[in-house]
This record gives sequence, C-alpha cells and structure tokens, in this order.
Amino acid sequence: MGYGLTSKDVRSLAYKKANENGIPHPFNLSTKLSGKDWFKQFVHRNPPLTLRQPEDTSMARMKGFNRESVKIFFKLLEEAFATHNYPPSRVANMDETAVSTVPTKTNKVIAKKGERRVAGVTSAERGITTTVKFSMSASGNYLPPTFIFPRIRMQESWKCGALQDSKFLCSASGWSNMETCNTWMDHFIEHFKPTEKDPMLLILDGHTSHSRNFSMLSNTVNAFMKNNPGQVVTLNNICALVKEAFVRTATMETAENGFKATGIIPFNPNIFTSKDFAPSDALEALAHDVNEKNTPIISTRAETISSNQSSNEASLLPEDAPTAVETVDGNQICVVEGTYSDSYTVPAEEFQLCNTQVVDEST
Repeated sequence: MGYGLTSKDVRSLAYKKANENGIPHPFNLSTKLSGKDWFKQFVHRNPPLTLRQPEDTSMARMKGFNRESVKIFFKLLEEAFATHNYPPSRVANMDETAVSTVPTKTNKVIAKKGERRVAGVTSAERGITTTVKFSMSASGNYLPPTFIFPRIRMQESWKCGALQDSKFLCSASGWSNMETCNTWMDHFIEHFKPTEKDPMLLILDGHTSHSRNFSMLSNTVNAFMKNNPGQVVTLNNICALVKEAFVRTATMETAENGFKATGIIPFNPNIFTSKDFAPSDALEALAHDVNEKNTPIISTRAETISSNQSSNEASLLPEDAPTAVETVDGNQICVVEGTYSDSYTVPAEEFQLCNTQVVDEST
C-alpha cells in the first residue's frame, strides 16, 4: 500500500512470470518487458483495474491514520457530542492548502507523434507558495479564506480579486505560525460567533503541516496561463485564482459529503474499513518484521550495566536497531537515532534513563 505498480512494473512482472512458468511469449528480450499492447489488453480483461494518479501522502500521515488513532478520535468526538448536542451548523472543520504560482501538475496537450519535448509555459522554474486556510460547517457555511503570504510586509495589490471578508496575513516562510493561528481564530470567532450557550465544535487536522494541494487550484492556475498568453502568475493573482476555484467547489453538498465521508455527521465510528487501514497495517507489520530481523546483539559488558553504576561502557546499537536497551535492574537506556560507529563507547554521563531524559543527539 502506497507503493503502487506502474504500467512498466506490470509489464516487467509479466515478462518475469512468463519466463518462470515456461510460457512462450513474444515479449522483448532486451528490455525484458511485455509490450504496451499486452498491457492495454491486460487492463481491458480486468475492468476493476485502471491507471490512477496517486495522491502524495507522507509517511507520517500514512502511519498516523491507524486503527488506534481513529478509535481515540471517535471516542473524543463521542464525548464532545455527549457534552453538547451540536447541530450540523455548529460543527466546523479547518484545513490548509499550499497555493503556488507554478502549478503542481499540468494538463496533457495534443502534440505531434515523435516530438521529443513538448513545452508548457509556467510562471517560473520554482513557484512562490502562499498558504490558504479554509473552514466550513457541516451545514455548508463557509468561512472566507485566510491568506498567508511569504513576505514580511503586506502589499495591497495582493488582495486584488479576493472574496469579501477574506483575511490577509504575512509570515517570513509563508506557513502558519502561532501569530497567524491566533489571528485566524479571531477571524473564525467573528464569523461563526460562538457563545457559551451556543458553542462551536471546531475539528482540526492534527498533522504538523496539515496541508494539501487541491487539484482544482492547480487547474485554475493552468487555465490562467492558457487564457493570458505572455503573462505570469504572481502574488497579485493568487486571491482571484483562489476565489475562482472556491466559488466552483464551496457548495452545501461538498460540505455535507465531507463530514459524512469521515463519519463525523452523522456520527459513524465504523465508517472506515480494513481497506482504509491497509497502508498503516502494512507499515506496522513491516516495522515489526524489521525489528525482529535486526534485534541487536549486546556485548556481555553492556548486558551487565546497571543504572546505578558510576561507569558504563557499551557498543551503540546499529542505526536500524530499537532505540531502548533493557538493563539488569529493569530500567531502559534510551539511545537517540543517529549514525554512529560500531566501535564507539558511551561514557557513563551520556546514559540517561527513559523516565528522566533522552540522550542528546549531538553526543
């Protein structure tokens, strides 16, 4: 899961299996691949299969979406609903997206066969990224977006074409920080007007970056370049482009389907199946196998270390070994991940118990 096969991978696998099973074939012996026509027929014979463009998903996000985390989320959500009967209009979600002046992907175009290179005009080799915060309620009430430009000082020209009541902020990196989050929260409160008697339940993505690139925004940037030959996308165009994409997608149906698909409203803690957890299950099983395979062999001297001894020496574990070693008295010595020589010995002062402090990575 998360490591899908490309068409070339499938063609290579077909060649390999045909040879292993002694099946006569007309496949290319030099490239060791089946033909493109074979692949087309293979997909035709297997209707459930199709070529898809995978969505970039970080390893942290894959690991984070696991059975235990989802169970905890729905337990907290159930407790929140038990505390107060929140109607759909008082349950909201917030997420971010990164909008670049250079689209993250381009559309295919018609070109003459045999052309080695088909050019597509972009604003620059590397784009300037602006963070945009969105929020909506389960009833379809949308908060005007908040823009965080990668600059120190705001320029009025950047606000051109923005949705009414949008918020405009700056940060050196263009990403969220504590100050921009506090300002956004004021914006949220001003719009939804939560009170003690009529509170709001705000659901945030717990991921550190919680940002995704929406294809609709990339398509809008592509359309701008096509409809305005000779012009480039700058920070002056971002708000107008976001507005164009926003008004086409920010519908009541989109909001209702979003909350329903995640089991929030209506409340459904069993919305996710084993198929949804397959990536995290596979990664967890892989990590377990790696740990089993790489169980470290500790020297006799290291095995007799006691946390009360005044002098300790032990060979450090391999890079991929577990980061905790059991001592004689049952305590664990933590070793921070890093690259070390097998012959390196750890002085006594560098050992710290897990329940007090972790060894500094610089030691």
